[in-house]
This record gives sequence, C-alpha cells and structure tokens, in this order.
Amino acid sequence: MTSSLNKVTLIGNLGRAPELRYTPQGKAVATLSIATSNRRKNKQTSEWEDETQWHRVTVLDKQAEYAGEKLTKGRTVYVEGSLRYGSYLNNDGVKIPTVEILASHIEPFGAKKAGNQEGGEAGQGEQTPPAMTPENEAWAREYDQG
Repeated sequence: MTSSLNKVTLIGNLGRAPELRYTPQGKAVATLSIATSNRRKNKQTSEWEDETQWHRVTVLDKQAEYAGEKLTKGRTVYVEGSLRYGSYLNNDGVKIPTVEILASHIEPFGAKKAGNQEGGEAGQGEQTPPAMTPENEAWAREYDQG
C-alpha cells in the first residue's frame, strides 16, 4: 500500500497585515506573508547571520476572517497546512513557478504584550480560530482546481 503526506508546519512572524478578500460566492480568502529565520555562523567572518525565508500562506473561510480581523503585522503565528504548486505568466510571457501553503489551521503563538511584543506563554483571553470543516476542505480542493 502506497501512502503519502503533504504537510507543512510553520511558526513565524507576519510580515504585513493579512489581506482579506471575498470570492464572488462570498467565501473569505486571506493571504499572509510569514517570515521564518535561521541563524548560522559565517565560516569566513565568524559572525552570526540571519537567513530569512518568506512564505505565502492562503487561509480560507472562517479562519480567513479570523486572520483578517485579529492578526496584525509582526504577530507570531502557528500554521499547519499543505503545499500547493502553481505558476503564472509575467508581463514578458515568462512562466514563473509559485509555491504557497494552503492553511488548514492557524492561530496566534505566544502571549501578546504591550507594544505588540511576543512572549512565551499562551495569551489571556485569546480566541482560537475555528478549525477547517469538511465543507471548507472540499471548497479548498475546488479553489485549488479553479
């Protein structure tokens, strides 16, 4: 029996406020830009350097509305989802490959302190967004194909 798994887990910081929009059918879609960083020592200079990777994350339905209403630039978030590959033609007609994460779960990570700084404990009174339902998962598959 062959099995496979397409799962991504990220903990990172929002590079900008989520972009919330609605489809013609009224379904919410939010796009997030999440930064993750690795720290490594440069062998030539012996100095520490941060390497930042940016991830495009798409969130659907009630979780998209939650992200658009509650999450702000700089907030640390936890994301679970799957990879989606695609492409588009740029102005010169060149095919540009794309990679995005279709989120199945997203929530704030760490406590929100004064000045919008992060802490290590769970936030007081912080609401967790609703989980993706089977109906939303079916819509996500349809969204992916169209």
